[in-house]
Amino acid sequence: MKHIFLFGVFTVFAWFVSAQQAPKELQLKIAGKKNLKAIMYEVEKYYKNQEATKPLMLKGDKETDFESDLLHWKRWEYFNQTRLRSNGDLEDVVAKTYTAWERTNSNNRNIISQESGTNALWNFIGPFDLLYQGGLYRGHGKIDRVVFHPTDPFTFYACSNNGGVWRTQDAGLTWTNITFYFPIQSASGLAINPTNPNNLYVITGDGKGGGAVAQNSCGIWVTYDGGFNWRKTSFNNNAQSRIFAGYKIMMMPGSPNILFAATRSGLYRTLDAGNTWSLVLNGPLLTDNSTPIYDVEFDPANPARVYASGFGRFYMSIDNGATFPAVQQTGLALNRIEIGVSAANANYVYLFGGPYGALNSNTFGGIFRSSSKGAAGSFSVRANTPNVLCWNTNGFFANASDGDQSNYDLCIAVSPTNAEAITTGGKIVWGSVNGGTNMVNRTVFNEDSGMVKYIHPDIQDVAYNPLNGHLFACTDGGIYRSTDNGVSWGNLSNGIHAATFYHMSAAPFDVNRVLGGTQDNGVKYKSGAGDFAHITGADGFDCSFGPSAASSIYTTVNSSIVKFDINGSSQAVSSPANLSFFPVIAADPVTNNIVYVAGGAAGVLRSADGGANWMQVLNQNIQQSICISANNASRVYVTSLNSIFRTDNSGANWTGNLAGNAGFINNGQITDINACPTNSNFVYATLGGYAAGQKVFYSGNAGATWINISGTLPANVKVNCVVVDQGNNAYIGTDMGVYYQAVSSNDWTPFYNDLPRVPVTDLAITQAASRIRASTYGHGIWETTLFTPCDANLNLTGTVAGNKFYQVYNQVTSNAIIGGGSVTNVITKAGAEIILSDGFTVQETNVYSGILGACEAGPVPQRAGKSADVPAMVPAYVAPENKQTLYPYGTIAIQNFKKSTSITIDALVPGNFTLIISDQKVSHEFLKRDLRLTAAQNLELPVADLNLGKGNYLVQLYYNAELAHTQELIVAK
Repeated sequence: MKHIFLFGVFTVFAWFVSAQQAPKELQLKIAGKKNLKAIMYEVEKYYKNQEATKPLMLKGDKETDFESDLLHWKRWEYFNQTRLRSNGDLEDVVAKTYTAWERTNSNNRNIISQESGTNALWNFIGPFDLLYQGGLYRGHGKIDRVVFHPTDPFTFYACSNNGGVWRTQDAGLTWTNITFYFPIQSASGLAINPTNPNNLYVITGDGKGGGAVAQNSCGIWVTYDGGFNWRKTSFNNNAQSRIFAGYKIMMMPGSPNILFAATRSGLYRTLDAGNTWSLVLNGPLLTDNSTPIYDVEFDPANPARVYASGFGRFYMSIDNGATFPAVQQTGLALNRIEIGVSAANANYVYLFGGPYGALNSNTFGGIFRSSSKGAAGSFSVRANTPNVLCWNTNGFFANASDGDQSNYDLCIAVSPTNAEAITTGGKIVWGSVNGGTNMVNRTVFNEDSGMVKYIHPDIQDVAYNPLNGHLFACTDGGIYRSTDNGVSWGNLSNGIHAATFYHMSAAPFDVNRVLGGTQDNGVKYKSGAGDFAHITGADGFDCSFGPSAASSIYTTVNSSIVKFDINGSSQAVSSPANLSFFPVIAADPVTNNIVYVAGGAAGVLRSADGGANWMQVLNQNIQQSICISANNASRVYVTSLNSIFRTDNSGANWTGNLAGNAGFINNGQITDINACPTNSNFVYATLGGYAAGQKVFYSGNAGATWINISGTLPANVKVNCVVVDQGNNAYIGTDMGVYYQAVSSNDWTPFYNDLPRVPVTDLAITQAASRIRASTYGHGIWETTLFTPCDANLNLTGTVAGNKFYQVYNQVTSNAIIGGGSVTNVITKAGAEIILSDGFTVQETNVYSGILGACEAGPVPQRAGKSADVPAMVPAYVAPENKQTLYPYGTIAIQNFKKSTSITIDALVPGNFTLIISDQKVSHEFLKRDLRLTAAQNLELPVADLNLGKGNYLVQLYYNAELAHTQELIVAK
């Protein structure tokens, strides 16, 4: 359906072809290539030729474009284009991120703070539940697998591709994450010890694709206390050559020390509860040099008989998994194969495989069954029609752009009480009550009127709970349950906080309004004090609020623009031609209906009528970010991977490339840009990649020159985004959380207490409420208060787990238990003393560090050269009775025309106004005018009539002597 893979890359190129399962013709063209641009050149050329031969009736079809293979590639390109080696080759993102995590845990000297600290805690704000307002493909986030408690039907586990492992103990009413601080939040399987259900094993990574920013594999982990303390097993230790993405982990019935791990590098076995692992089976060698084993199952009557499947192969071991001879079974060329067995008849072994049959047919690879425990020659075809792998409920594959995803979403389950009852998953769910002879459609691809058959498409796992026979489906949008063998379905995803956000925006005029775009699950909108709602489907990407509640909300979805009113109701909008996938968008912070969008070859476009009409204002391939300073709406910064451009007059003229100016290290992986909201000359740019000291750059003169402020940020951590508060203090989002740098500091302070160890994709500040939000790829949206001065003292008690950084200017006392396994790293810093009293305990594999160092020790030398020269803040109006606008009295707009500039004052209430024009330090007034205005009066003052010389000015509007609004004015001549 909507994605084959996302962020991570294993062993340079090897990971990516297996995830995509490219057509053979394309595989040959990209075989051996490591350079991202070289790969994408071949990809785009191939699909351009495919598009040219598509039937006319299918060209431009938004539904089929959304399902296209090219979209999958563009997702992959988007996330890897800022995670490359210096020469543009693909990088081993997982290894980099995991190494950074280990170094941070073992060496706190990577973390330096010379500025006052904070003990603020991040809190999750949603999405909590699956509210629905409009659009297709409602869902939360991808769930890869469900695993059941051996004795309690109310307890089961959901493995999330980007959000870790979630446990419910009340049959899905509530959920708890038990892998919250894992270094990489990806879980593809779970094994439970039936004699000790608190003994769990998690295999991380996603062998099929998916993943996220460094979300693939960090090995296999074990817990003996139900998930509170974890430790990493020896799987994927330093003796092994690379990181392994998982498909599944299984514990041998009756032998809890014996486990099998199916990975894209083969099948591994441990005989000693994970202390050592050995490779027991490699699948066929694929074109990407991988040897995947997709599935592993046990004979329900004799666990010494172990079944496994690879690419077009079925294997069987009769010696407890020591050896696995291949079994010839189908006579057909299958790709990925999944296995189904049932305790109701241990002689039956089902195989389910792709790919599709020919175009305009209703055939697929087939469902096969053996009645003699998988013996060679015993498999017969049960069904290869209708086409249960396509998204049509009639099982007819008639659309070339539908694509074959059997290497991505393919699964089968057999009822534990009726071996003739099977369920399969591809893009949707099908079932049979006669062993596959007759396949019946069970779910639909798009929402149905009664929501009886709809579950989010792309089915990753189907499974029967052996304790009560309930049928479960794990999808790219969540987890669902049927109590009537697939006739009707209920959504159990509420409470699993695993939404994967690309971008986010917070309304400056109302602290309760937050908007975000998610991978595969559309746009989510929090319009008040309640939860987020789903307002449109597909790949929600970028988003932006207008200046007030009277203005529109703008989002980008795949390669289109979607527009809403403040309540989340759809509005008419035009999408410019030639927008690439994942365009970025930004609404003017002052003037309603002005909006900018940038989407690759389409360049930067501006609309002055709310998106009805667009005009190109910059002919450059821009796609990374757009920044409009709240204090200078005429000044816009835009970035591509290797360039930064600036306009001072709303797009009429541009200055650039600012990334070529003195002090900037341009590595071709620029990720974001943001300006101080009270002085647009103060601008920050962030870089991707993994070069030490090439993370964040600052300019105090609108990009004319730059200063490197990367400090001691870990080299192996990618920086994704930056946001700036009104005091010119900066926050960055990285693949390992949030960091803060004060205007007076020369390095970065960890700012991630209680934030899951997950990539932060975007940051937004609501200054009036002193609040910052962070969107994550795998754990939804979080918030905390802005960085505050150090507390005097800290008393740390109770059990402390996860990654924590506390600092105070006087004393730390503690009798805490530092616990959480090797995923815990707690750092305390005190200016005077640290007292660890009786009872203070650091449990095995946990890390605690105590640092004596200054906190709030007075001014710090501004080695970074940042400026605190910002004008007085405009107090935002957020009284509950009026949340319609950030500026309730009136606003200033600087209007730029081809040959003239004017200052426009919009009065929102009647009264006495004063207009003052001064220098930007507010030390000298050049003009002062008292004005008596009526409500909704508009006053325009041509700048040419004000006799101002060339330079930068600050325009201030006062209402009854109260500062109402400020804007910068740049006079060019």
